[in-house]
Amino acid sequence: MTFAVGYVARTDIPAASPFRALYEGDAMLAFMRALTPGQLVFRYSEPRGSLNVTVMREGEELGWHFDANETVASILFRRAQGGGRFDWIPGARSAADANEAGVAAILAGEDRHHHSFDPAPGDLLIFHGHNAMHRVTPIVGAPPRLIGLMSFDNVAVAPPNPSSKDLMAEPRTA
Repeated sequence: MTFAVGYVARTDIPAASPFRALYEGDAMLAFMRALTPGQLVFRYSEPRGSLNVTVMREGEELGWHFDANETVASILFRRAQGGGRFDWIPGARSAADANEAGVAAILAGEDRHHHSFDPAPGDLLIFHGHNAMHRVTPIVGAPPRLIGLMSFDNVAVAPPNPSSKDLMAEPRTA
């Protein structure tokens, strides 16, 4: 799997940013809770994964994966010339069944049952990625694709995500 993406973490998004204000405000949390009545919804407590803007340049992609948290609300800020399609396979695993054979088949290229969405700038996508396998296809051309990700979970304090430290790499300029 290929994971090639840059991102700006919550800690680097100015407090006065409208995007950060949206995520940290009561209205967005109330909206997310209204979408899933009877379920617990909290802002994701993991500092690097809770709010970020991903930057994907030509040839970069996000391979098939699951999210550590329950739900992500994303807003496409800028589309690249091509690529950047969001593909997903709902219910690829569950709390009761990790479906290791099915996941291995998807990773081996047997993804014929996936759904696709090619967002336009301003589109809001709310996605439950904890049990749905998903990816972003390779970026083609310029400018870099920019998408804001606001993460939510079903627990107030999530267990530490050891992989989040691997997300921090040497900074590049856009």
